[in-house]
Amino acid sequence: MCVALPTRVVQVLDRSRIVVQQHGRMFEVGAHLVPGVGVGDYVLLNLGMAVKQLREEEAREILHLWQQIGGTLSRDAETTGEETDAE
Repeated sequence: MCVALPTRVVQVLDRSRIVVQQHGRMFEVGAHLVPGVGVGDYVLLNLGMAVKQLREEEAREILHLWQQIGGTLSRDAETTGEETDAE
């Protein structure tokens, strides 16, 4: 299962390509579906493409919820001995 998490735009290369930062790593992705996106905006990614632009409040809420879920998954993995891809 794929989960699209909000990712911050750190550079606009041109109308069709942007650079985003996620977990301390930089990625160049397509921006055809998010015209007008700018540095500091949040986008959702899927298969190397920014597919939706988010308001900052919406992005922060999703990230906060994901951290809560990730913490729960990590605690569950510790008690069951299973690994998780929560991050």
